[in-house]
Amino acid sequence: KYAIRNPHTWTLAIINFVSYILYTHQNYFNPYLINVIGVSPEASGVFAIIRTYVFMLLAIVGGIMCDRIFKSSGKWFMTAYSVSGILIIGLLLIPPGVSVIFVSIYTLIPAAFIMAQYGVQFSILRELNISPAVMGTSIGVSSVISWLSDVIVPPIFGSWLDKYANAGYTYIFIFLIVDAAVGIAVAYTVVRYNKRKALG
Repeated sequence: KYAIRNPHTWTLAIINFVSYILYTHQNYFNPYLINVIGVSPEASGVFAIIRTYVFMLLAIVGGIMCDRIFKSSGKWFMTAYSVSGILIIGLLLIPPGVSVIFVSIYTLIPAAFIMAQYGVQFSILRELNISPAVMGTSIGVSSVISWLSDVIVPPIFGSWLDKYANAGYTYIFIFLIVDAAVGIAVAYTVVRYNKRKALG
């Protein structure tokens, strides 16, 4: 009951929800490259492997950004969400006829920031007022909520692609941009909370 009543449990849940959506649904870059940009399935598969597996190493970079550069998970999350969102906006602005190699490489950049944030998403716990006695329960609650996105989001994206064909990727990218904006807002509340707490 204490964990559920603690507002920071829900802060953690939203951070996890946002991060998981960005991480999981960056895989739509793959069919986007094939169906819209004209990349071969084989080449697109190579970029998908880089985004999904090679970029796992960037979780270490995310940890360094939290600990040594920003000295705050909240500040790093705000930055990573902001850059990811802006770069996804860039996908919407790419004009026709741009090199397929350029677009393929470009999709790696937001994916890099997404992975560097997703890999350290639970580091935000140190900046939340959650008692160690219920921290496991809070993590469990937030994890259930974040994984609910697997039930909710794919049917929405699928319906857009069914209804609008390739134009559906525009709606998908806008959804991810809004998702990143929610992450920025929530991470900002964490930073603000800790600043006020430091001031006493």
